[in-house]
Amino acid sequence: MGAHCPLHLMKKWHVQIVICMVWNYMWNKKSVRLENDYQTEWKIDMPEGKDGIYMNLWMKGTDGREVFSIKSPPNKAFKGNHGLPYEVGNEPYLTLAARQHGPAWENPFVCVYEPFSSSKGKSITKILVLRMKMIIRNLWVSW
Repeated sequence: MGAHCPLHLMKKWHVQIVICMVWNYMWNKKSVRLENDYQTEWKIDMPEGKDGIYMNLWMKGTDGREVFSIKSPPNKAFKGNHGLPYEVGNEPYLTLAARQHGPAWENPFVCVYEPFSSSKGKSITKILVLRMKMIIRNLWVSW
């Protein structure tokens, strides 16, 4: 896997006042600016003998991209525990957000998510960005 991104604890959010009220309910806000492609992986540690559950994320990088790691209130929409080793409705919701500084329509971004288990592994082998006049037009995802 690639290098670790040095996330920095944020003291103040620089967002529009309308959105700012939402951020007040979140904590442990960290961010990093990324110009290169970004890839991360989350893991749910399952009990011994059960497959680990993972989520892989890939995001195309560009100048002015900022990625945030945030803790949010528990997800009350998730009903039942579905065999997970913790109560989703009682734990902080780990949140990822991205912001494009400057005109986002000139540097749009897209994410590719891939859920997988430890027994089956990842399927995606390559992600190719097809551009036209510096704007992302298509993604080619190989598996």
